[in-house]
Amino acid sequence: MSQPLKFTLGNLTEEDTLKKIYVVVSKTKSPYNRDLNELPAIKRIVEKYILNHPELAEIPVRVLPNFPNASFNFRKNELLLGLFNSSVLSHELEHVLSVADSPLYQGLLEKSRMLSNLSGRFTLPVSIGGAVKLHMPESSDLVNKAFDALSIAHGVGSLPTLYEEGKANLGAVWESEDKIDAIKNLLPAYASYVKNSATPIGLYQLAKYINKKD
Repeated sequence: MSQPLKFTLGNLTEEDTLKKIYVVVSKTKSPYNRDLNELPAIKRIVEKYILNHPELAEIPVRVLPNFPNASFNFRKNELLLGLFNSSVLSHELEHVLSVADSPLYQGLLEKSRMLSNLSGRFTLPVSIGGAVKLHMPESSDLVNKAFDALSIAHGVGSLPTLYEEGKANLGAVWESEDKIDAIKNLLPAYASYVKNSATPIGLYQLAKYINKKD
C-alpha cells in the first residue's frame, strides 16, 4: 500500500517529485484524477503561483493515497493532495493565499462550516418536529417564526464558506491555461456547497408551506 509523501510546494516544480506523487495518487478513483499527461500543467501552475507569491514555496504538502480530494488544512498550514489535477491544486492554492495568514478569517470559516454541518444534520428532525407542532394552533405562529429564524441563521452562516469557495474557484479559473476545463473541474464541487447550503432552508420553508395548506 502506498504511504503518504511529504514535500514542500516548491518541490512540485520538479518533474521527479511530480512523478512520485502520481504513483501515490494514480489509483485513487475520482473523475477528476488525471493521468501523467497532466504533469506539465501542474508544474507550470505551481511555478506561476510561486513566481507571484514566493512565500508559497515553503508550504508543506502531504500526498495521500485513496484520498479523492485536495484541501488546505489551515490549522496545520498544510496542503493535503490526493488528486493529480492542476485546476484542483490551483483552487487549493487560492485558499492558501486567502486564509493562511488570517487567523480571524480562519475562525470565521471554521464557524461557518461547523454551523452548516450542524444545521444540515438536524434539519430533517427539526422540520418534522416543527411540522407536527404547526398542527397545534397555540404554537403555530411561534414555530413559523422559528423556521424563519433558522432559515436566516443557516443562510447567513453559510455565506462565508460559499464566498471563499467561489473566490477560490474564480482565482483558479483565472490562473488556468484551459479555463473551460477548469470550470468543468471546479463547478460540480461548488454546486454541492450551494445545494448543502440551500437544502436546510428549503426544508424549513417546505414544512411551513405544507402545514399552511392543511
